[in-house]
Amino acid sequence: MKPVVGYEEYFSVTEDGRVYSHRTNRWLKLNTHKDRGITFASRINGRSGKAICLKVHRCVAEAYIPNPENKPEVNHKDGVRGNNCVTNLEWVTKSENIRHAFATGLAKASKGIHHSNAKLSLDAVTLIRENKNNLNIRELAKLYNVHWSTISRCKTSKRYK
Repeated sequence: MKPVVGYEEYFSVTEDGRVYSHRTNRWLKLNTHKDRGITFASRINGRSGKAICLKVHRCVAEAYIPNPENKPEVNHKDGVRGNNCVTNLEWVTKSENIRHAFATGLAKASKGIHHSNAKLSLDAVTLIRENKNNLNIRELAKLYNVHWSTISRCKTSKRYK
């Protein structure tokens, strides 16, 4: 067990990601977040003290893994944010972290109807391309509540390929 960097007198962390409070002499309850991984929250100097929330994987990496190149991010090698074991963590740059996410399938490039901001469905795109009612681009845009340039790009397959 090693002290948490920056909070040495308050907390210690194990190689597998468990956090111990020296103030309360007990293991802390860890919180799981979909986006941020596993964290723990506490107040320094009691209830009226400063509130903190720390990421467990970062605490483990700072305590156990040397960072001679001063890389800013911690990567989970297996892609599982809940696995904060020291053997599963490594220091990386932002671009290395993003490349790893795409290589392991954790992140996917979303385009067309799969994009989070897409306003047209696959059926709508098909109807726009067929345009059996012979509506002009501006009329189609009004009908589907999108900008006319979206309709134009859709018809020429520059969008929604």
